[in-house]
Amino acid sequence: MTPPPAAPSGTAARLSLRRRLFRELLPPLFLLWLVGSGFILMRSWDEIGDSYIDQLEHLAFTLAQVLDETAMTAEEAVESVRARRDRNFFVIVLREGQPVLRSALAPEGMVALPEDGFETRRYYLASAEARNGTVQVITGLKKEEVRQLTTAVVGGAALPMALVMIGMWAVMYVGVGRALAPVERLRTQLAARSPGALDPVGTEGVPEELQPLVRALDDLLSRLRDAIVSERDFVADASHELRTPLAAIRAQVETIDRAALDAPSREALDQVLRGVDRSTRLAQQLLRLARADRLDRPDAPEICLYEALASVVSELFPAAVRQDTELELAGAPVMLRIRPEDLGMLVGNLVENALHHGGPGGQVRVSCGSEGGAAWLRVEDAGPGIPEAERARLFARFRRGESARAHGAGLGLSIVASVAGRLGATVTLGRSADLGGLSAELRFPPEATV
Repeated sequence: MTPPPAAPSGTAARLSLRRRLFRELLPPLFLLWLVGSGFILMRSWDEIGDSYIDQLEHLAFTLAQVLDETAMTAEEAVESVRARRDRNFFVIVLREGQPVLRSALAPEGMVALPEDGFETRRYYLASAEARNGTVQVITGLKKEEVRQLTTAVVGGAALPMALVMIGMWAVMYVGVGRALAPVERLRTQLAARSPGALDPVGTEGVPEELQPLVRALDDLLSRLRDAIVSERDFVADASHELRTPLAAIRAQVETIDRAALDAPSREALDQVLRGVDRSTRLAQQLLRLARADRLDRPDAPEICLYEALASVVSELFPAAVRQDTELELAGAPVMLRIRPEDLGMLVGNLVENALHHGGPGGQVRVSCGSEGGAAWLRVEDAGPGIPEAERARLFARFRRGESARAHGAGLGLSIVASVAGRLGATVTLGRSADLGGLSAELRFPPEATV
């Protein structure tokens, strides 16, 4: 039995359709998040800066008017501003070009509105004069205050955006998983198929995007089925046609008077007979193999395994007599769902192998029973057995053990493996504890046992 091919290794094997979708979608979404956050940062910086400049100009104008037209002193005016405005604001009041009031945050040495230089890089500044021109007010705000506020605004917007991105990723993950559910169902359906199941998959319940792929797969399965059927029909026909001329050759050879031949001629005649017998057995096994691999089969009936084995063993009894081999049947009745022709191919090939390779004067035992709710049957012989290292490869076609006594074609166990695989049964080769030779055990699935 050929093991399934190993999955390819490397990145290509690990890259699923789900990962590919996320690999294509997540980078653009992350880029959009960066662009959106950058846009918010720029717009917030401009809008907040313009807003503060407007406030500074309004503050300077208001102070200039208050100091000029009311009895409020400069100190009272500044305290009023300080009580209502952020502490990062500062005020400088100049009368006739001389500072008469400077708040705590005002930079030292500033007695006029600078046009350029270090101060303008650190502060937003505004200035206003009273109508009589005697009072000038300079107001300012640290640009760091604007940067901090802008960062807070952008951070407050970017964090929710990031949470929205995470939420979108989760929704995409679930959505993509649900969208790919038909693909997973199709994969499971194909993986659960037996090697001989070549019936169409069908497009029912398959998404529109996958229907061309499924139709192409169905077409491939149909062509493969036709090719296999054609090949098996050819093997069956050729094997059947070979049996007639081989039987005729044997009949013609047997008409030769052996007594009239010398010793070398009799030996040559025996070699011809052995060759004909071997070719006849090969043709018979090829015909059995073609029948075992048939794709169309009726439902299996319920039969008594012990009684069915008794019928098969009775048909093989003459061959055991010719081999001078004791053939016995043991076991307990157990009901099994299996076609009689399938059981005949299984037991017939195992017993024929035991008779041919066990040697004359030996013993072959066929037994059956049930264990754990599953039926089993076993064929044992008293031959040399098969080394453990050679057992697995003997299920391949035209493979024989190195210590085999008979010159067979190497198809018996291949036929058994083909029928057992189609029935869901397992074949195990070992050494018989009682007879000392090969033990071939078939265990059927529990659902086949009644």
